Amino acid sequence: MDVEIRHSPASPTTDYAHFDFYMFVKNAAGENMLDPAVDGNILGNDICVEYDGEIWPVSTQSTRASCTPPWYGLRIEPLNPYREGSPSVLKFGMFPTGNGGCYGEEFTIDWGDGTTNKVKFDCYVVFGFISPITGNFLVPTSWPTKIWVDGELLAEGLHPDYGLAVEIVK
Repeated sequence: MDVEIRHSPASPTTDYAHFDFYMFVKNAAGENMLDPAVDGNILGNDICVEYDGEIWPVSTQSTRASCTPPWYGLRIEPLNPYREGSPSVLKFGMFPTGNGGCYGEEFTIDWGDGTTNKVKFDCYVVFGFISPITGNFLVPTSWPTKIWVDGELLAEGLHPDYGLAVEIVK
């Protein structure tokens, strides 16, 4: 069976993924510091992020009205809101990967207890597969990602399950 493939002569629209930056916050024993059942948890602290000249306290709602990608600020949410018992994580963002992505993005987390961590990351799309029919890029071949916390490289590559994610020991 012959298949005729039609395409617009204009460039195709590409929908890039956007990422929340996930932070798993644990103590030295590996316990989730965002779990109310953990002694010494940090849920009562005034946690905030300084990013791009603005302060973002923990919020449960989007903090910018109209932007692409949508901006949700800093939140404490279940990793998977549809799974009972899913651990809580800090989420910050969303950050774009298309149109150049993020290079050297930086923010500082103030843990509300007098301590801070400076986070820096790169996350962008690298294309490689080209359609033999249209000559357009088809899919990203990789998402080069590096995450530094206080100048130390803690993660290289997207987390296989969570994307843009890092574990921070408090």
